[in-house]
Amino acid sequence: DNMFLVLATAVVAVSGLFGTIRVAATPLYTIDGSRTQSGRARGTTGLAERTALDESTSLLPRQREIEAALANDGFTVVRWVTNGSSTTTAVEGDSVGCLAHHHNATNYRTGAPKSMFVVEGSAYQLGWLSGRLGVKDAEVLATTYLDRLVPQLLDYGWAHQVQNTTDGAALFKLIGQFLIDEANRSWREQYTKGVWPEALVEEMRGFVDGCILEDPSTVVSMERIITVNYAFDWISANVFSGVIETKLRAYARTHRAPADLSDTVWDFLNRDKIIQVPLFCDAFGAYGTATQGDGDVFLGRAFQLATGDVFQDLASVMVAIPRDDRLTSARVFAPGIIGAITAIGPHVGLGVDTIRSSFSDPEAPGFNSALLVRWVAETARSTADAVTIMANARRGCPWLYPLCDNQGKCVMIEGGPYTTNTTLDPLPYVTDEKLKALLPTRDFLQAHSSDAIFRNGLYIRDSSFSAAEYYRFNPSLFAHANVSYNASNVDSADAFVFATFTEEDALEKQLENAWFVPVRTSMADDFVVLSNIALVPEARIAMMSPASNFFGRTTESASWRYDHINRDLRKGPVDFARALDIITFLTPEHFPTYWAHRFDPTDPMSAQVEGAVSLLWMNGKTGRQEMHTKTGYWHDSFTRVQLPGYYPDAS
Repeated sequence: DNMFLVLATAVVAVSGLFGTIRVAATPLYTIDGSRTQSGRARGTTGLAERTALDESTSLLPRQREIEAALANDGFTVVRWVTNGSSTTTAVEGDSVGCLAHHHNATNYRTGAPKSMFVVEGSAYQLGWLSGRLGVKDAEVLATTYLDRLVPQLLDYGWAHQVQNTTDGAALFKLIGQFLIDEANRSWREQYTKGVWPEALVEEMRGFVDGCILEDPSTVVSMERIITVNYAFDWISANVFSGVIETKLRAYARTHRAPADLSDTVWDFLNRDKIIQVPLFCDAFGAYGTATQGDGDVFLGRAFQLATGDVFQDLASVMVAIPRDDRLTSARVFAPGIIGAITAIGPHVGLGVDTIRSSFSDPEAPGFNSALLVRWVAETARSTADAVTIMANARRGCPWLYPLCDNQGKCVMIEGGPYTTNTTLDPLPYVTDEKLKALLPTRDFLQAHSSDAIFRNGLYIRDSSFSAAEYYRFNPSLFAHANVSYNASNVDSADAFVFATFTEEDALEKQLENAWFVPVRTSMADDFVVLSNIALVPEARIAMMSPASNFFGRTTESASWRYDHINRDLRKGPVDFARALDIITFLTPEHFPTYWAHRFDPTDPMSAQVEGAVSLLWMNGKTGRQEMHTKTGYWHDSFTRVQLPGYYPDAS
């Protein structure tokens, strides 16, 4: 099968993005990860790797520091991997990496202990160590997950109907290869333009090499790792701009003879909006008077995605300690993901949420989402610094970013592609003339613009942002969708537009994205809230294109989720326990019918988390930088990372 690359010899060839790389069974590396003759230019000193299952009598001081930090977080090291100049003993200065298991927290379905990875070294070595430690999970992510993801991206009714048929197999294989090929083609075109920081790309190279050294028969390849880390950006930019089906049909005609696919498959391919992105997420940032502790800052994150029925068992946490000018970070990930679902550095914490918007660049999706989140956590010294880094990134996708620093500055970023324009005209995205007639005119948009918070394609929203002038358009927009409108549900600070999530699930199929969601916060509030919707009017109108509006029918009650978190934060200042309750408000204990994927049909709490729920607890006065994360199943316990314990100068 050309979707898989099997490496089975002592010396193998890996064909991928960077040409053919020959990898020896025992490759040599320079300390900074520069190229040797077997894929990296050979240095003057050859380096060998060692794996230690029990080095209790010969651990380096740095390893002992890391073990102590892990023990303080409830983990025990089960494997060390080092990389240094000696082939027999570890010496100070070697890059080090370990896999640790939690003392108590386990995966509900598998019973396996929750894992955590810690790696320290150059960019290349961070990847190499991670590959050695995580090859088996990465192999599942790069094969089973990608293969199972395809049916979850398609029209559910049709995919379910054909999933065990010849037609289904042919379609899934076609779309899977299409996504891999096109994502890699897009990556190659942009890589030459310096879109991504080279350190992240070098880490990918190291990861692949580490996997190959650990298991010469692995199917992990650069092509698959690029797909894992970039495909969602490419898919999002192309789906929400409404062009992906055209590209898919062209790919099918180019790569398959018409007779290779049945009439049933071609009928499906000729439909519109067959590929979807089933994601739904929430976030909040609380600081100042919204928290009980002096200087406490909480960033709550709930990120859900299609799991392929495997991601929930692979999701983990990694602490990365780069030996360059970047900072130590902790992130939620799965082996093979170089980016981060959620990340925390010494100064900032942030995450990424999906938004269904046509404000995108499908030809250059660029540097966004998980890779950008990781980079910002490791390079930003404040929220203002993080915003500058993100604004300067060559982005091309619509994403939302919840962001806080440990000084109490929290913002929600409603993002699109990088632009040097100082304003956004969203009306060209709206092609339904009847709908456009009900929207603000261009003159109104200019008179009530959000340009003051617009920066290179990003809207930077804090608690003081208001869009009340736009709610006057809602009565006509609701009437256009044949939905009754209650102004009091919009104007009140703690109201709900929809009383229940089931009510919104039903009505969003009529309303789609064609209405203005109320901003509940004001200058007096020390918190901000985010769901899968733009609150900035210009960004919201960009969600009203035909493609984005269609996917507005499947936002999984985004307005209700936003209103629920807003109401909970208005009940008074929060401490850690209350902040944790707020970000887990969707627990199946409270809303059992919200979750569909249960391991035990009779037990609501056996439902998959479908991504990760994290609470970041920061305090610039005390130095606290913690990340608490739940992955797997709702029965599973949270695990904790206290980041300062892993800093290189922790001793």
